Amino acid sequence: MRLRFRFIVVMLFMIGFIIIFNGLYTVIETTEDYSVHKQREQQGTIYLTPNRAINDAGTTTSPAGLAVNYSQRIVYNRVPKCGSRSVLTLFKIMAVTNKFRVIEPAMNYPYQLGRNEQKRISDFMSALRTPFLYHRHMHYFDFKTFGGPSVAYINLIRDPVSRSVSHFYFRRYGDNLLNKTRVKNKIKNRDMTYDECVLKKETECVGNWGIFFIVPFFCGHLKECRSPKRWALNQAKKNVEKYLVVGILEEYDDFIKVLEKLLPNFFQGAYKQSKTPDPYMPPKSVLSLTRKKQKPSEKIIAMSKENMKLEYEFYDFIKERFHKLKRSLDIQ
Repeated sequence: MRLRFRFIVVMLFMIGFIIIFNGLYTVIETTEDYSVHKQREQQGTIYLTPNRAINDAGTTTSPAGLAVNYSQRIVYNRVPKCGSRSVLTLFKIMAVTNKFRVIEPAMNYPYQLGRNEQKRISDFMSALRTPFLYHRHMHYFDFKTFGGPSVAYINLIRDPVSRSVSHFYFRRYGDNLLNKTRVKNKIKNRDMTYDECVLKKETECVGNWGIFFIVPFFCGHLKECRSPKRWALNQAKKNVEKYLVVGILEEYDDFIKVLEKLLPNFFQGAYKQSKTPDPYMPPKSVLSLTRKKQKPSEKIIAMSKENMKLEYEFYDFIKERFHKLKRSLDIQ
């Protein structure tokens, strides 16, 4: 009888433990000093750092008029082929130095999410202990729509034609970090050049996905955001005002300087670190350089710019806004 009673107690304890374990997003922590420690979760990878004291009342106001809480959640909804892997390499180093977490999902697609998936991510943001930086290839959405927390959005974009060309060859050949041979074999006309793709009016280069790629990341998740129309552009511009900063890859150094000034508890020392060579690794720009990329002809560049009028209007809008922010921060 006693044995059966003990067995029942043990089973109830185990069931309770499993329920609690599955109901929470758990993170393994240690008080030891360590560099980057990884834990594989269903959500993806968490780059952990030791605990530190956080002053939740410590706030400042950015020149964009946004309140920055130093324990705030940072969301980087990165646009493909806009320098994000170089940025993330730096962020992961700073996470160790400044003691925050970089959280990445198991998957970076789809870019457009249904409401249920948006709600899931919003709940995920609420459950995580701050401070952290979450990144993913996904379109913008407001977490407060789903009862989620306040977050500070950041992003980085680049010249639209330059991005499109890089993406075109990356899908075929990868870069010095990722060899895309498996993907290459599935791509139609995989040996085609970007020039040929544009001249033959292939959907990959002149369809909506080819000429209207950056704007949707800021427009949102409605179907209309994927269509190269004035409405989508205006909605993207409206949403950008909710970002702490959107930089341009062509001024990468200044983007890092802006982050360092606006979010010092995350990025203090980031610019100096970005200029510090790693003796054990080639420069990040070499590692993430797209392989076999061919520069398009001037004719094709002109044709593509004409096709991407809305993308360039958005790019110029971001550039002007970024320059205004730099001036307000006295970044020359």
